[in-house]
Amino acid sequence: MTSAPATEDLLLPIGAPSSSPGGVADAGPAEAPGWGPGGDPAPKARSWGRRALKVGSAVMVAAVLIATALILTATPATSPVPQPQPVLDANAPGIAVISGLPIDLPDPMFLTAGGQYHVYLSTAFADPIRANLPELTGSPDHWGQVTDALPVLPSWARPARRGGKTWDPYVQKIGSVYLLYYSATLKAIRRPTHCLGVARSSSPSGPFVPVGAEPLVCQLSQGGDIDVQPFYDPNGPAGGRHPWYLIWKSDNNNLRPHKPTAIWAAPLSNDGLALAGPATVIFRAEHTWQAPVLEAPQMVRSPDGRVWLFFSSGTSFYTARYVMGVAACAGPLGACHTFGPGPLVVTNSQGAGPGEETAFIAPDQSYWLLYSPWHTGIPLEPLRPVEGVRIGWNLVGPYVAVGGQFPAPPPLQVHRVPPRPRPSFRRFR
Repeated sequence: MTSAPATEDLLLPIGAPSSSPGGVADAGPAEAPGWGPGGDPAPKARSWGRRALKVGSAVMVAAVLIATALILTATPATSPVPQPQPVLDANAPGIAVISGLPIDLPDPMFLTAGGQYHVYLSTAFADPIRANLPELTGSPDHWGQVTDALPVLPSWARPARRGGKTWDPYVQKIGSVYLLYYSATLKAIRRPTHCLGVARSSSPSGPFVPVGAEPLVCQLSQGGDIDVQPFYDPNGPAGGRHPWYLIWKSDNNNLRPHKPTAIWAAPLSNDGLALAGPATVIFRAEHTWQAPVLEAPQMVRSPDGRVWLFFSSGTSFYTARYVMGVAACAGPLGACHTFGPGPLVVTNSQGAGPGEETAFIAPDQSYWLLYSPWHTGIPLEPLRPVEGVRIGWNLVGPYVAVGGQFPAPPPLQVHRVPPRPRPSFRRFR
């Protein structure tokens, strides 16, 4: 098989530069410890992560406590939804949403449809069916069997059964169609490299069918692309006529030597199937705790309409120095800048390396970051769960709030058709 040259982009976003713009200096080592062949963490990385949890990160926890103190003095936001109290214990910020299942649960993305939750996952460890994109349906108390939301990959991608890894699923309904955005391993590159794709289905359960013969975005000069999210903002630069945008991370840490990663954005067509304008970098690492890896962008609009970008950053997802933070954005096309004195969530007693989050607005309009820590600190528990951190809002911005119980999906609304009246017949004499 002929390998594509790593210096050219298979499908460069419209107007995007072919080389990485300047950014912060690469603070990472030439090769992360614990990495095995093919770019995956070796088994020893898991045991290393467990030891790292015991060490902890006192400085980062202190920073979170300072941020919490600032939030407590802030004025509550004007919102139709009552805002929860800030969490006071930075060592126990979240709640368990899914745990105890015999499958790894990386990069969880939740969708509410048909009276239940659909949970889409990256290619997972311990998956009995070796799905490209595992999917669970149900509720926090009961989950069905694992299915594959994307059983057939496009011709440019390598499936899970041949060693490929499909990451970062995000499902969005646009019009009457459900679109699945994902990043898949390229067949044509020897070093594992990901590019972005999109698939569609008439049902949130799938199966989703890939759209197009080429990736949606594929910046090989940037090391590839991962962590994709569509974002709707009718108040963006193009207004309500073109309200869709695409957010993603360039995988510069996949290059040799490693390069600083960046968060990108571009206008998206109204049908969600193609870029509709030039791509631009909207956020780079601004502090040491955001380097060398900055990823998992999740853009949201707060109840007052402002635009925010949640992200994961640090050394890597399998280490105790992996955290979640947030940036304030001028709009969907940036620029974005760090909000607060430090990370939002750090390694704590509930899990090491919190990150790989997706933002979720529950049926009760509560905001959540759903994420998979590298492990939970539970002895002999090798598989990642889904944890949830509730986000509250005030006039300053977002804060970690008391979670309580994760909301259940709303009951299925059955629209009954009223029976047709029976014709009446008069008896004539």
